[in-house]
Amino acid sequence: MNTQTRLKLEMATRARKFCEDHPFGTPGPDATVARLKEQLARAQALAEQAGSGRIAVRAAVVSRGELHRALTDRAQLLVRVSDATAKEQPDMSERLKLPSRKSSHQRYLTAVRVMVSEATPRQELLGRYGLPAEFLGEMTATLDQYQAAVDAKAAGTSAQVGATAELLTVTDDIMETIRLLDGFNRYRFPVGSEERAAWRSMRDVAWRSNGKGAASPAPAPAPATNPLPSAAEAGKPAA
Repeated sequence: MNTQTRLKLEMATRARKFCEDHPFGTPGPDATVARLKEQLARAQALAEQAGSGRIAVRAAVVSRGELHRALTDRAQLLVRVSDATAKEQPDMSERLKLPSRKSSHQRYLTAVRVMVSEATPRQELLGRYGLPAEFLGEMTATLDQYQAAVDAKAAGTSAQVGATAELLTVTDDIMETIRLLDGFNRYRFPVGSEERAAWRSMRDVAWRSNGKGAASPAPAPAPATNPLPSAAEAGKPAA
């Protein structure tokens, strides 16, 4: 979640609390407050989904790195053992080659799987030169784990990106709801009242400092156009 989105959601949470503490008691505004609650609940769920995706990506990257190193060590041993068999089978060095360090993860996986498939029917020969009997089975298991880590990173990235995109949309909807509530509260609370000042404080976004000693201004929600005066202002004489 970026800073702008977080600050907007924090503001909306304060605004919801204000409306709960100062209930409207009329169907239209009450329905708007209920909609704000639903939007905030959805925003929270999306933020958690994006956070879980981000954690999954980090964990997958760490796991993938460890497995990559383990596979590289195994592949190097397999190549060295195959080189030792050159007197008996000269083409072994051509069949078993290390993948390029610049290979993509998927290409790297494919290259190492080809090495295992080439070595499997020659396991007896490789075993005579010291390759452990369980080596290729363990290498295959590590390859499967590596593939799982690659897939987990892709899934985590997809979840994070999707949730973040939807969160931006939901946040825009929340800001529209806040603008409507701003109109309702301006209508019911007269200028200069404690409630109106408190509402204005609640619905202002606490933007971070712009780095020059002053806080960046918060754009105020546009007031709703309403030809009717508030109940408190209805009896006042014209200025």
